[in-house]
Amino acid sequence: MTIDTVELLDQLGAAVRRDAAQRRRRNRLTLATAAIILGVGAGVGVAGTYDDWWTNNASAVQPSQLGEVAQENKSVGIDLDLSKKATVARTDDAALDAVATNGGKGYCLSLFVGTKHLGSSCTTVADSEYRTRADGSHWIGYGRILDDGATALDLSSVGLPAHVPLQRGGFFLFDIPRQQWQALDGRSGDVAVLDSSGKTIRTACIYVGVAPPSPYAGAGGLGDRPGACAALAPIIPDPQLDDAKKLVSVTLAHDHLPTFTAGQTISVWRAPNRGGGICWYVGPRPSQEFGGSCAREEQRIVRGRLPLSVSEGIVSGFAPAESGIVRVTIDGADAALANGAFVGEAAAGPVTVVGYDAAGAEIARTKLPG
Repeated sequence: MTIDTVELLDQLGAAVRRDAAQRRRRNRLTLATAAIILGVGAGVGVAGTYDDWWTNNASAVQPSQLGEVAQENKSVGIDLDLSKKATVARTDDAALDAVATNGGKGYCLSLFVGTKHLGSSCTTVADSEYRTRADGSHWIGYGRILDDGATALDLSSVGLPAHVPLQRGGFFLFDIPRQQWQALDGRSGDVAVLDSSGKTIRTACIYVGVAPPSPYAGAGGLGDRPGACAALAPIIPDPQLDDAKKLVSVTLAHDHLPTFTAGQTISVWRAPNRGGGICWYVGPRPSQEFGGSCAREEQRIVRGRLPLSVSEGIVSGFAPAESGIVRVTIDGADAALANGAFVGEAAAGPVTVVGYDAAGAEIARTKLPG
C-alpha cells in the first residue's frame, strides 16, 4: 500500500499522502485512521512565504523525476503543477525538491542523494511534517514547519541538532550521522519550534525513525503534543496469514489491469500481526503481493471520514458496526459491506465514498483526494 502514513492513534489529518517509493504498491492511496498530520495556519514567517515557496527559489535538481511523480499521482487524482517546482532545501549530499499540488495548496516532496531518488510523498493541503528516508549509506531527516514566525527547529532533546534552520517556505533537511544511527533508532522525544530570536514558539514531539540497515529504515513522524510520539513507532509487518479472516467480497465487473480482471472475486482480509497489531489485505487471497496495511488497532471513523484505500480502481475500507452504517456507496454505486468492511470498484480519478445508517442518513463521507 502507499502512502506513506505516520502512525498515531489520536488525530486524522486532512492531507492525503502517497509514497511513490514502494515498488508496485505505489499506485495505492491510503487514508488510515492511524495517521496524524499536524496542520497549522499558513502565513508568512522569517523562513519565507508559505503560500508561494516556488517563486525565486532554486531550480529543481531532478525535473525529469518530478515528471514521473506527476504521472504516478495523476492516476489517483492528485494533479501536480510542474510550473511551480523548486529545490527547497539542501545538504552537502542531499536535495529536497517540491512541486505544488491542488492549485498550490499542497505539494509533493522528492528526496535525492546525488541523482538517486529516495522516494516521494504528496499532500493536497499544506501541513507541518517530519519524515526520514534512508539507503545503505544515508539516513536523512526532512519536512516542513508552518508556524508563523518560525525560523528553526531545536531537536536536541532526541539527540539531533539543536538548530535546524528552516528554508524559504518552512522546509528543512539534515543528515543523521552514521555514528548516531544505533542510538537514535526508534527514539522519540520533545522538540521546539523557534523564532528568529531563538525563543520557543511551540513545543511538539517527534519519532526519529527506523535506522539503517533495517529493511524498514526511514519512517519518522511529528506529533503536536509533547510526550506523545512513542506511539508513532511503525508497525513492522509480519502478518499471520494462515489465520487471516475474510471480511467481505465482491466479484469484479471490470478489468483493473495489470493485477485484476473482470470476473475475479476480490476480498478484504484481516490477519493478526506477530508482535502486535492488525494487518489488512485486499485481493483474491490474503497475500502481501497485493499490498496491504498494518496498524496498532482496528480502523475507525474520525471526524466523519471513512478510512479507506484505492488501488488500481479497487476501493476498500472500513465502516465499524458501532458506527451504525448499513450501506456504503462508491461514487453513488453500492459497495459490498460485511463485518465492518467494504469493497467495490471505481473509475480512475477522484473517488467519493459515503456511509449511511438504516434511515438513509449520511454518517460519514470521504473524498479522495481530499
